[in-house]
Amino acid sequence: MNEKLKQADRKIEEREEARESLVNSQKLLSQGNYEGALKENQRVLSLYGQHILGDEALLNMGLIYAHPGNPKRDNGKAMFFFNKLTKEFPQSPFADQARIWLGMLLENQRLNQTVEKLQEVIEESKRVDIEIEERKKRKGIREAMSLGKILLVDDDRNLLELVKIRLESADYEVTGAVREEDALGAN
Repeated sequence: MNEKLKQADRKIEEREEARESLVNSQKLLSQGNYEGALKENQRVLSLYGQHILGDEALLNMGLIYAHPGNPKRDNGKAMFFFNKLTKEFPQSPFADQARIWLGMLLENQRLNQTVEKLQEVIEESKRVDIEIEERKKRKGIREAMSLGKILLVDDDRNLLELVKIRLESADYEVTGAVREEDALGAN
């Protein structure tokens, strides 16, 4: 009987120690000491694990990793601890909170992926817009150049034809004449 009393006293002591660690964790978290808060919850898990207040420690660890002020914020780790809580302590009063957080983090993850895809589409649209503008500029230059009209006059038909072909390939509008009279009437 004496042994049973000792075991009961030990369990009460363990529960008080675990509760004290959880209270310390909350104090540290409120001070922005995320690492310290995490260590207090890890202490509860390592010392008392599945038995005493492990569910609350898992919830706290998930919340610490999900906390927007935590410089080491890690939604993947937060989801790990929330999942662990729902699997190891399905009847815990904290399990519903963990499920809600899991749903929110999954939705956040999905929305972030959507935002990333939209940013990629926007960047591609910008590249296409730039390319279109560059093509418009090149086309505008070609059109401006094609507006240039040149009248060639030379008595050598072969030379006239050669120069005419070169100028037309550069988008000039070319009129050729072999005689001065033809040139005056060409315009």
